[in-house]
Amino acid sequence: MSISSLAASSDIQGYYYAAGACVSLYSGALFAASTLLRRTKGMAVNPNPTTQPKLKSTALSAARYRHFEVESVAQSAHNAVTIRFKLPSSDMVLGLPIGRHISVRATTVPSSGSTNVEQVVRSYTPVSPPGTKGFFDLLVRVYDGGKMSQHLAALQPGDTVEMRGPIGSMKYEANKHRKGGIGLIGAGSGVTPLLQMAYGVLDNSNDHTPIALLMQNREERDVLMKDEISALAERAQIANKSFSTTFALSKPTECTSPTHVRGYLTAGVLQDKLPSPGPHTLVCLCGPDAFVSAMEYILLRKLGYESSMLHIF
Repeated sequence: MSISSLAASSDIQGYYYAAGACVSLYSGALFAASTLLRRTKGMAVNPNPTTQPKLKSTALSAARYRHFEVESVAQSAHNAVTIRFKLPSSDMVLGLPIGRHISVRATTVPSSGSTNVEQVVRSYTPVSPPGTKGFFDLLVRVYDGGKMSQHLAALQPGDTVEMRGPIGSMKYEANKHRKGGIGLIGAGSGVTPLLQMAYGVLDNSNDHTPIALLMQNREERDVLMKDEISALAERAQIANKSFSTTFALSKPTECTSPTHVRGYLTAGVLQDKLPSPGPHTLVCLCGPDAFVSAMEYILLRKLGYESSMLHIF
């Protein structure tokens, strides 16, 4: 090798050494800056990439059905049961937003007089408060010939049921209807999503939206979740929040409470008990189709509400 070639080779090696030193200095500066930033934000200086991610705090999945185990089944009325389901851990919540539902799927419900297995899907709303940890409760009105309700009422502790969610279009915002108010009108087991709406408002110390709950039933024994509604009314009073309740019975008896409406939820009752129509008013309806249609007709045709003020579960 000539002297000139040797000199050129030495220069090239020098360039590589210098470049390597610059890269090392740059990498060191990045590491130091990253370390300083992580310490400033209270993060681990040397995070372990193999650390297991934290467990999900909510149990529901909107993408797929998951199995939930039955903890207990209790008779809650002459024609209704309350089923308690376990969550995967005692610190987990169901994860259902206010005004939304869960889809329940059963694949072991045979048709009447048939041994063939068929798949049945129904929507339900839990009656336990949204923030409940470790479990959730479903109230099921049991109907003669009701495929899903008969199946659920026959469940035993240890059985599992497929569910997914949330489903539904309701997107509740705290205090959005504070200037007007929220009216909740239901019949029978239609109380379940309305109760969740009430829980969502009354359990939020920052939400001061007035609520009026109106329920239609046949007899006093048909009124579902009455104790829970009474407890909510007491809590609202303590918290200085507005929460009124009206129970209408189409077949009252001599023992019917004088505070109950004897008959139906008429236009006069609705006008007297509901928040007035307006841009900040919301009225939610849930119950049998005929009941919902009748209430919708009264609200839109007789009392001046607009369709934009109504939400039908």
